[in-house]
Amino acid sequence: MIAINVIPAYSMDITVGATTWYSWWEMKPGDSPDKFEYDPAFLYGPALSVKINDDFGLNTVFLYGVYDGDYSVYFDSLGEWRDLPSETTRYDSDTSLTYRLNNNLKVFCGLKVTGYTFKTDAVPSLYMPDIEVKNTAYGPALGLSGVFPLPENFFIITNGSLLYLFGESDNSFKGTSKIRCPGYNVSGSLAYYISPASVTLSIGGRYQYLKWDAVNNNGTDAEHKFYGFTVAATYTFTL
Repeated sequence: MIAINVIPAYSMDITVGATTWYSWWEMKPGDSPDKFEYDPAFLYGPALSVKINDDFGLNTVFLYGVYDGDYSVYFDSLGEWRDLPSETTRYDSDTSLTYRLNNNLKVFCGLKVTGYTFKTDAVPSLYMPDIEVKNTAYGPALGLSGVFPLPENFFIITNGSLLYLFGESDNSFKGTSKIRCPGYNVSGSLAYYISPASVTLSIGGRYQYLKWDAVNNNGTDAEHKFYGFTVAATYTFTL
């Protein structure tokens, strides 16, 4: 989970904009020998922050993207690995309520919703059917964010949060399962506030870790690591 920081925080009420995350995805299956390799991809989407008063704020960010990659399966009949092209759509949403601790730090809590749909085509010659996996998780998160001013309208923005998600996994090949998913998220960026235009531009990095645990062991247990570069542009105005 991430929180949007309004810069400066004193007189701005609403911030809207767009954000993107060029991310790599490393998936390490739990008890499966199968391998997943993804090309890096852009996640992108809208961001909104509402300043309720000097102490409280409401933030939401939604990201969506498509990863292409290879699903590697070992076929006993061939005695070798085969790489099967796959496509995975992923979304990642954070909604949080922030509370200002001081001029630089805020604590936030909220709801995270994330998931993905994995698809690979059948291989009739090897008696392998189409495979589709739909994984969805949602749950609470708690974190700390900070804005630290630098000279010439530059700022350092940091975010860190812990989360524990619940949800469901639907594997067309191995059935469905309830899931548990602990994890964490950290990010940092350098921002520049263009005062005459009330626009903030930022560039930075983000790392997210999720440990997917299928209760009924339907083949989706895995450790997920997402990391890469972030870019955002927001506009702030007062109603």
